[in-house]
Amino acid sequence: MASVLTGNENLEVEMEPGVQKNRRPAVWPTSKKGTFKYYPGQIVQFLVVGGLNAVIDIGMLDLILYLWPTTNDGLLILFNTFAYTLAILNSYVWNSRFTFRQHARQDIREKAYFLVQAGISLLLSNLTFLTAFHELTAWQLPNWVVQNAAKALAMAVPSTASFLFMKYWVFRRATHKTER
Repeated sequence: MASVLTGNENLEVEMEPGVQKNRRPAVWPTSKKGTFKYYPGQIVQFLVVGGLNAVIDIGMLDLILYLWPTTNDGLLILFNTFAYTLAILNSYVWNSRFTFRQHARQDIREKAYFLVQAGISLLLSNLTFLTAFHELTAWQLPNWVVQNAAKALAMAVPSTASFLFMKYWVFRRATHKTER
């Protein structure tokens, strides 16, 4: 019979062979065979981290555009990339230590996978940002409205992709086959 976890207890979790760390569970066991079902709190944690990332991302972009207003595509991409990079660094720190802590190893492989997913998410962000910027410009709204609306869309699309990448690729639990 599987024991019920409330989420308030600390568990001895084997992170690497022979290494034990006290961590609160990020997953709920569903059977003795080691299969796991992710609890909805992980999505909430991801959204909290994402909210902080959004404040950093849009706040930095707004600050840069306030200091150096532009509608030039090249500068918009540069400014968006800078703001997004700050947010993605924040994302790694908090998601590896909070949202996906049960799976995070913080080794070279994980960091490389994170950088690949961040690069793909950055491309999605820039593509969405520029496309939305040009589409919304046709509505003849003030530049700050167009830029912020485009940025909001440019945060939503890559955030969804980023969650899926991190959950199923970057911080996925390694499966170990047992011999019978």
